[in-house]
Amino acid sequence: MNEQIESASRASSLTFHEFSCECADANCTESIPLIREYEHVRRVPTHFAVKAGHVYPDVERILETDGDGTRFVVVEKYGQAGVTAVELDPRSS
Repeated sequence: MNEQIESASRASSLTFHEFSCECADANCTESIPLIREYEHVRRVPTHFAVKAGHVYPDVERILETDGDGTRFVVVEKYGQAGVTAVELDPRSS
């Protein structure tokens, strides 16, 4: 879903969009306000934006924060989660 939001945002003049948290909790319905950061985060297939406090250390590690870490953090999925992220990355096709 976030890929579609990002694509639509590039076609518009809007700079603020709500993206879905990409944490490891499949039931998470939280959103993250991103201001043109999404493409920067997703340029690496294993990097994702998750809501602060939604990090699952067994499958992801924190790489950076949004500055003060209140909107989102950038995580890297590793292990099988990282392999799956690479396999499903729409930018790799």
